[in-house]
Amino acid sequence: MSTSVNVAVIGCGLAGCGVVTILKESFSALPSAPAFLIAVDDKAEVLEAAAADQKVTVKPGENSGAGVDFGQYEAVFFVLEPSETSALTWAQVLSSAASEKKTYTIGFVIKPSGGWPEEDKDVFGSFDGSVLIDEGWVLQARKGKDPEFAMRIVFNFIAHALTFMSEAIREGKLSRDALYKSTFGKVSGFAATSVSQPDTLFNMTMSKIDRPRVRSVILFMPEDTDNIDARRTFLQVAQTLPRSMEMIALRVKYVEPFRIVALLAA
Repeated sequence: MSTSVNVAVIGCGLAGCGVVTILKESFSALPSAPAFLIAVDDKAEVLEAAAADQKVTVKPGENSGAGVDFGQYEAVFFVLEPSETSALTWAQVLSSAASEKKTYTIGFVIKPSGGWPEEDKDVFGSFDGSVLIDEGWVLQARKGKDPEFAMRIVFNFIAHALTFMSEAIREGKLSRDALYKSTFGKVSGFAATSVSQPDTLFNMTMSKIDRPRVRSVILFMPEDTDNIDARRTFLQVAQTLPRSMEMIALRVKYVEPFRIVALLAA
């Protein structure tokens, strides 16, 4: 089991820096930080308000690698809201620099209620794999009430997911190869439930999940899930998805308060 921090989270723009700040504050309560946290923006006030292990001030024509040694990381997670000015451009530059070092990149992209002006392919194609977190979908699930609360749900869920995914990679439970096989060239979405009942899994999703199109799944369950419950969950979730899809199940730290979380890629 690896104890080194071989995962980085890079927050680009105001939204990305906000998630990184939540992670920095939550990591302080853990025995050790699952990931190295980097905040990126061109505004001093945004970086001053952010909490991170490293802060990068973007300057035109510079920061191709932002001084980040990407070669030390197995995976880098990017967090951004692509309609924010230049956030996608910064993420693309840094993702390219990471790929040159053979580091696997995943973009957690936040789609605001009003959508984004960019083409979907330009957003999702900026990373080896992408995860869509749709604020509008979350708001709709709450019957269109309180957009600010919906955004807080989005930020906190991303921070929570990045915590257990980073820890799973660091501990060697989620290998780079498994992550690659499940997410490369695909757009993923999350479903989660706080009870050990697989039939409730799709009651909470962070984007629209088109189940017939799902090609691969990573199931995350708490470490204390026993073998029988883990096997039952695996089989029952598999029954709701295409027979051709591939699925792996992991029991990892920090999944709670959820009992089942699925990352579904199409």
